[in-house]
Amino acid sequence: MKTWCLRGISLSALAALSVTGLAAPAVAQDPPGTVLARMEGVWQGEGWIMTPSRERHTFDIFEEVEVAAGGHAVVLRGEGFAPAGSGRAGRPIHDAVGLLTRAGVGYEMRALTQHGQQNDAEFIMTEAGFDWSIDLGPGGRIQYSAQVTDSIWEETGEWCPADGGQCWPTFYMRLERAR
Repeated sequence: MKTWCLRGISLSALAALSVTGLAAPAVAQDPPGTVLARMEGVWQGEGWIMTPSRERHTFDIFEEVEVAAGGHAVVLRGEGFAPAGSGRAGRPIHDAVGLLTRAGVGYEMRALTQHGQQNDAEFIMTEAGFDWSIDLGPGGRIQYSAQVTDSIWEETGEWCPADGGQCWPTFYMRLERAR
């Protein structure tokens, strides 16, 4: 299976991509707006996160993907509210924005969170969606894998220890295109 490298991060993910049978695979020379055009729009759904003490917490998630700057950038905006089923009336637990741009032969994504954190992460485009990860240094890494169609965005995440030990699930979300 062919893959393409991207650098970046998004709440949930982001980036989309070349879905088998729906579009030709993107190449690094393509502007981000071309690569992510299929994801442009508003998405919403539910998910869960697993704490380090392995407690599961549910949430509602709202994502908006917008092509900007003549296709040379993609802006991703994500908001999450707990517990699942509460919608935007729930307790805010996530508020992030990401900017995806072209860099060299790939792409870079800079994400900023409500806590003032800034992250850059590696993205890899796949036939079904994308994979990305956040390096936590000696704390290991968190790796995500997303499958995206025209109407469904499903993403999983897992924490992997720095020593190469077994990874364990930390995140799941399933979004549907709202518009």
